[in-house]
Amino acid sequence: MPVSRRLLVAALALTAVSTASVAVSRRGTSDSSDPVRQVVAFLGGSGSASFDGSLQVVLPQGTATQNRIKGLVELPARSRELLLDEVQIVTVEVVAAGGRTYETRGGLPWTNEVGPATGAGRSLGVWRPAELRQLVRSLEAVTLDGRTIRGRVPVGAFTTTSLGGQSDIELTVDGRGRPERLRWQMEVASAGTVRVNGDVTYKDWSAKKVDISTPEEIENSPEVDEERLAGFEHGPVLAPTALPVGYELTSLFVLEGDGVDCAKAELEYFQPARYFGRYVLKVSGVKAPRLSIAMSPRSCTKEPLLDGAPFVAGNIRGTALAHTNEEPFRFFTADVGTMRVRVETNLEEADVLAAIGSLAPIDLGTQRVHQGRDVGDDDPLAILDSLVRYTLPAA
Repeated sequence: MPVSRRLLVAALALTAVSTASVAVSRRGTSDSSDPVRQVVAFLGGSGSASFDGSLQVVLPQGTATQNRIKGLVELPARSRELLLDEVQIVTVEVVAAGGRTYETRGGLPWTNEVGPATGAGRSLGVWRPAELRQLVRSLEAVTLDGRTIRGRVPVGAFTTTSLGGQSDIELTVDGRGRPERLRWQMEVASAGTVRVNGDVTYKDWSAKKVDISTPEEIENSPEVDEERLAGFEHGPVLAPTALPVGYELTSLFVLEGDGVDCAKAELEYFQPARYFGRYVLKVSGVKAPRLSIAMSPRSCTKEPLLDGAPFVAGNIRGTALAHTNEEPFRFFTADVGTMRVRVETNLEEADVLAAIGSLAPIDLGTQRVHQGRDVGDDDPLAILDSLVRYTLPAA
C-alpha cells in the first residue's frame, strides 16, 4: 500500500476513535465537555446573572394565570425576582435564600415563608439556581443536541415533597456550562392536574456578587392588624377558641367609627390548604370553607338580629338564616356582652355552634394565626408555593 494511502487510512481511524470518544462522553462520562456535568458543577459554584421570561400556571378545567418573571440569580442558592401582572398591575418581589423565601407585594411588609431545613430543591421555582441544579441532577431519559439538554424528571425528585407528576425540560448552556435558556412543561398531581409552563433566558453571567440580601424587617402575619387591635376601645374583640382542625386566623381588621358608620372588627378563618385550592374547587362548583366574624358595639349598631331560626351555642343565643343566593352559606347573629356579632360561614353547623359558643376576648398568643403570605393571593408563585406546602383536597 502506498505511503499516502496508509496515512489516509490512519487518519480516518483516528477520526473514528475521536468521534466515538466524544459520543461516550456525551452519554455521561467524566469528560469536561459533557453539558450535564458542566452545568451541575457550575450551578454549585459562584456567579450571578439576570433572567427574564414567562410563567404560566394552568389549573384543572383550564383556569390559567400568565405572568412575566424577571430578576437576578446568585449562585449557589439565592434569587431576587419580580412577578409582573400587566392586567392587575401587581408586582411581587421574592428573595429565595437559605431554604426560605421572603416576599413583598405592592409595598406591603415582607413576609417569610419558612421552608424545610434541606432548603435546596424545595420549591417548584425551577428557574432558581438551587432548584435548577437539583432538577438537572435528577433528570432521566437525557438526550443532548449540541449544548441543549433535554430530559424528564418526576416532580418528587427535585422537591422536598411527595408530589406526583413529572416535568419535561430543555436547558441550553454555553461552553462553560452556564445556563442560557430554560424551558419546561410540568404536570403536578394535586386535586387534579396542574400544568406549569415556563420559558426563561439567562444573561450577563459574571463572577461578581449582586445585592441579594435577606430582608431585615419581616412581618409574618401582615393581615392581622395588631396595632389597631390594641387601640380598639369600643368593646372587646371576640374570637373563637374552638375551631375545626387546621383552621387559622388569616385576617383581622379593625375599623374606627366616624360618626356615621359604627366601629367594627372583622376576623376571617380559613383552612389554608383548602383555600389555596379554591380555584381547583371553584371550577367544580365547590366553595372553599371559611368562617367570617364581624362585630360592632350594640350601643351603635341599628341592625336588628336576623329574623331567622333560633339557635343556642353554649351560653349564647341568637338567630340564623340561610343565604338566599349562595348555598350552603348561612348567617348567624347574636348579642355577646356589649357586642353584636354577625357570622357568615359554610362550615358544618356543629362546627359553627362550637365556634360561636367559644367566643371570648381575643388572645393572639393562643390563636392559630396564619404565617406568611395572604391566603387570598392567586398569582402563579402563590399557587406553586401552595402545591408544595399543602396537600390540596380533591375537587
